[in-house]
Amino acid sequence: MNTKVRITKTQLEILDHRLTAPDCIAEALNDGEEGLRVGDEEVEESAEKLLGLARGGAIDWTELTDLDREVLWDSLDGSTFLGSSEGAAGLTERGWIGLNRSFDNLVDKFEAAGLPKVGR
Repeated sequence: MNTKVRITKTQLEILDHRLTAPDCIAEALNDGEEGLRVGDEEVEESAEKLLGLARGGAIDWTELTDLDREVLWDSLDGSTFLGSSEGAAGLTERGWIGLNRSFDNLVDKFEAAGLPKVGR
C-alpha cells in the first residue's frame, strides 16, 4: 500500500476549495451518522495541516490523525469544486473532462491509501 499520495496542481485546487471552508466541514462531520462532535477550531487546525501538506506536493497517510482523515474524507465527499466549476467562463469541454479526471484520480489515490469509499 502506498501511503504517500502525490498531489497535482489541479488536485490542490480541489482540496483547497473545501479545506478553506472548515466551518462547512465541521457542520458536515457533526451532522453525520457517526455522531462526531468536533469543534470548529479542531477542524480548522486539521484543514490547515492538510492544506500545508498538499501544498508541499504530497500527503502521507501515516502522518494523519483520525480527525485529519475525517476532514480529508469530507473535503472529497462534500466537495463542491466540480459543481462550481461547471460552466465556468473559459472552461472548455476538454478542460471539464480534465477536472473530472483529476478529481477521480485524487479520490482513487486516497482510497488506495486507506480512505473509505467516497460518494461520487
